[in-house]
Amino acid sequence: MSELQSYVSLAVGILTLLAIFRGWLTPALRLISRRLQRVPKSTITAVPDEVEGGIGHERDGRVTLGMSWRLTNTTDRPVSILHVELGVDPPVRGYVALEMREDLSDYPLPPHEAVRGEVRFKMPVEQANAHGEAVVADVIFVDQYDNKLRVKKQRFKRRCLRNLN
Repeated sequence: MSELQSYVSLAVGILTLLAIFRGWLTPALRLISRRLQRVPKSTITAVPDEVEGGIGHERDGRVTLGMSWRLTNTTDRPVSILHVELGVDPPVRGYVALEMREDLSDYPLPPHEAVRGEVRFKMPVEQANAHGEAVVADVIFVDQYDNKLRVKKQRFKRRCLRNLN
């Protein structure tokens, strides 16, 4: 009986050590796997096509903020922009429609190519009105590697927008 107890206590000790080390090893293993995949730290550059974006009104009580951008993939592999965030409080998530193949789509950006993209955000009227005549905020592009490209202090002014749909 004592031999069985010693084996059980040894097994419990080993499992406890594995559980403790797993908490330390998991982040280290993620970092190593990210380095092995050679995930680029920056994947795109974004330059506004216009001096300021526009704000249009929707029927559902929200406003649409929109702006044209010139987006360039700086890597040697396709890059997908998962979403765009507007740096206001609370944050507003938007989308990018890329102008490729004579249509607007969410295709990945081809390697080393520049395309025009339309960025759109929908926010409640109250939140937009709190900013006054124009909404000034950072625009944050997020790609599939969770890289964030922040373009600071972009201005969206009240004017009519063309409809994307």
